[in-house]
Amino acid sequence: MTDRGRQAKTGRNQRFFARDDLGAPDNLRHYGRMKQLITTTDAVRLSFLCALLRDGGIDFTVYDAQIAALEGGIGAFPRRVMVPTAAFLAAKTLLEEAAQFYDD
Repeated sequence: MTDRGRQAKTGRNQRFFARDDLGAPDNLRHYGRMKQLITTTDAVRLSFLCALLRDGGIDFTVYDAQIAALEGGIGAFPRRVMVPTAAFLAAKTLLEEAAQFYDD
């Protein structure tokens, strides 16, 4: 079924919920298996961590950002920084050198 057919059938845009043939989200198809690197409720620290990983050339994805936005900024739901399993050691080393490898 095409995306247009899904939209007509469900009445909403399915682009954000796209799945491959195995039922895995599209980002898993692109990155492979993901591993949790850090959890944080601090939006400023999250921005810093993302900048460190981006500057280090490490692909990452932030999970749970949508629910954290819905909560109204009270910090009840931690955001998870996920990296491909193959890049986990490099990402961990990068954050350890910056003294940022801890959960808060």
